[in-house]
Amino acid sequence: MHMRWPSSISMWALALTLAFAVGFNIQLIRQVNRLTVANDKIRDEMEVLEQGEQLPPLRGSGPNGEALNVEYTDQTRSTVVLVFTRTCPYCLQNWTSWSRLLSRMNPTAARVVAIDLSATADPNYYRLRGLIDIPLFSSVDYRAGRAYKLNRVPTTLLLDGKGMLTGAWSGPLDESALKVLERAVTIAPTAAGLGVPVR
Repeated sequence: MHMRWPSSISMWALALTLAFAVGFNIQLIRQVNRLTVANDKIRDEMEVLEQGEQLPPLRGSGPNGEALNVEYTDQTRSTVVLVFTRTCPYCLQNWTSWSRLLSRMNPTAARVVAIDLSATADPNYYRLRGLIDIPLFSSVDYRAGRAYKLNRVPTTLLLDGKGMLTGAWSGPLDESALKVLERAVTIAPTAAGLGVPVR
């Protein structure tokens, strides 16, 4: 019994069909990648805080499970919120700036609140970073998490005494952002005039 080889025409047809299928799949993969990037961009744009937004009190728990609640009832004092994870390289880079803020903070002008989005708590890390004497959240309740859009690290937020957002920075702080934040944590609003200039 002889095996019959396909004709050259059918071989060409098969090769063209395979080439078309591969090309179509490559185009499909590229389209999926473009849509994924576009979707991520849209999601990120939707999850950005806007200056002037009124934020609710921060509620949640600390590293030891203790309940924490940060209200905005002192209209003469700003609040700086530091959002980080312990493994984020940009967060590590930001600690130089954040430590500078913590060391210069005037308690009558501002308070600093930290939110660690890491999966577990690390008391030694908090001690090393000078976070022992400030409100430190290891989890935030659902409503606050949605309102504060805790989806990026590092993030630095500046709120006035009523809880209105006056500044928001994602990523490492540059010198101009640091100047705004330093002014907010060192000069009481009653002495400097209400309202802190932002970016």
